[in-house]
Amino acid sequence: MPKIKKIAAIILARTNSTRLNNKMLLPFGESTVVETVIERIKHSKLVDTFILATSVNPRDKVFEKIAKKHQIRFIQGREEDVVSRMLLAAKAIKPLPDIIVRVCSDNPLLMPDIVDNGILELIESQSDIISPFRFNTYPFGYSMVSMTRNCLEKIDKYATESKYREHVENYCFDHPSDFKILYQKAPENLHFKELSLTLDYEEDYEKLKLFYSFLKGVPMEKQAEILIRIAKEKRVGIAGESQDLSGKTHSMPAITML
Repeated sequence: MPKIKKIAAIILARTNSTRLNNKMLLPFGESTVVETVIERIKHSKLVDTFILATSVNPRDKVFEKIAKKHQIRFIQGREEDVVSRMLLAAKAIKPLPDIIVRVCSDNPLLMPDIVDNGILELIESQSDIISPFRFNTYPFGYSMVSMTRNCLEKIDKYATESKYREHVENYCFDHPSDFKILYQKAPENLHFKELSLTLDYEEDYEKLKLFYSFLKGVPMEKQAEILIRIAKEKRVGIAGESQDLSGKTHSMPAITML
């Protein structure tokens, strides 16, 4: 395996959300959604540097205090240009990281050992990028996209359309001949693509809090398999209504995992 000097996790978070306002700062577990993400990714055995990257929107200054609390670095960059924000964060790390993990803070049940497995696959295959989201077989939110710094720099150079500046790895997927792309696949015991563990709406928040409570006292390395087993055994119903920022009401039908 090639020697890697540095692996950095860039934790992306901002207050503005069109579907669930301030979702990063909602209470979750013993702290908040974003703090849970920070604490979980810090269990990675491979990542050696962590940086919280938010926007220059004055409202997002709130994340600086959180970064200090958790003793990680902090930067602010362009709100809608995630590529430049990630690159700004990467360049703030010395020596420069060889591998970058894009950590989305709306996935508070990420599994650090599965993230590590993706990093190892990326390194061993000498690929440019690995994604667990595209053609996912793991529950959505278990792992994260990892890429080389060179890959991020190439995206920054050639991806000029706004849809690529916000959704970083999509440029690679739309230009497959220019990148060596790997898709992270789940082993049979962790194969459950129907389960989504990302935070978009109020009903997601209630479901994620419930699942998180099931994991209390479970060792981190066993959580991935146990959570899937619980999701398959239990039928979680959440009924009611929620509103987005526009005031539009969303019904909250019973949620079933299968």
